[in-house]
Amino acid sequence: MNKYNCLLSRIATDLNIRKGDTETEENYKSRLIYSAVSRIGYSSLWDKLEDNVPVTIEHFKRRIEMTLTSYLKMYSEVASLYPEHFDEVSDYIYNTFLATGNVYHSLKRISPPANRQAFINGIEFHRGTSLSEKVSISGIGTFARKNAVNNTLTVSKMFGLMPHPIIDYWKHYSEQAVFNVLETDNRFEFLNTKPSLRHSYWSDKPDINTGISLMRTSTPGTKIYYFYKHNNNEVEASQIPYWLTENMNYLYLSNGLLASKKELPDIKYQIDGAISYLQMGYLLPPAEQNMIMLYSWPKTFLNVKSSFSRVIDTDVLQAIIGLLKQTGFSFKEG
Repeated sequence: MNKYNCLLSRIATDLNIRKGDTETEENYKSRLIYSAVSRIGYSSLWDKLEDNVPVTIEHFKRRIEMTLTSYLKMYSEVASLYPEHFDEVSDYIYNTFLATGNVYHSLKRISPPANRQAFINGIEFHRGTSLSEKVSISGIGTFARKNAVNNTLTVSKMFGLMPHPIIDYWKHYSEQAVFNVLETDNRFEFLNTKPSLRHSYWSDKPDINTGISLMRTSTPGTKIYYFYKHNNNEVEASQIPYWLTENMNYLYLSNGLLASKKELPDIKYQIDGAISYLQMGYLLPPAEQNMIMLYSWPKTFLNVKSSFSRVIDTDVLQAIIGLLKQTGFSFKEG
């Protein structure tokens, strides 16, 4: 931490990134470097290129990769904690920024988003902050600790989160389904309604006499999803509109279904002082999952895209817990 005129210590102070009580020095350095290079990538959105060439995705990623290369040469003791190919890191940071509205992408150019803030439970979440503004960072997401603010924008609207209980979402669409006996040569897989870390989300056997559930085509390519019920040795099905299931949006339905059956796994966390370790029991719907990915570090940088094992600022986690509990997600400490 004291090398190079205390560079990492200054990054920790500038970005308000605190060390966990039992965290190793190497892991702490890795988190600092990850957040620092994300900030460099973000700052590149304001770069003035020659001949008025707009900032491109390639420019953004190249800045991250060049900076990461420099940091890991300086702090070679943590180089083995990162993947061999740095484009894994730059791709992930760009995709997470894009998915959470922290990059505006138009034809052949990217740019900063409009400045927005939203407050809940002592945390003001930021998007589009200026480079001169003092911010705190958890993962690659910026925020500030505040007692209260007068923002009219809610966190749910800012990140496109589910505004209603996920059980209500499931009931709304499943109760509209019109069922017919399924007659097709397609092969199907059926949602596992008793999920665990040891089992796949999908099974080759349907639930029998347990009400409405989800199934999808099992052949490679674009999946077609259905509501289904299995009674008297017959499967009755109702095809779900594509817009309800594309881009992993089926997770809104599957989370709601599992919650209605009281089978949705808890999101487990362990507090280690300033940081907490998250273990996701089940993938959240896209917007909720993307928000957590934005505001957390991977537990291991060798798998920077890991959706299940994450590290997060404890204050940010407490704000997110309060937010997601309102729509039916459950958390368990320990």
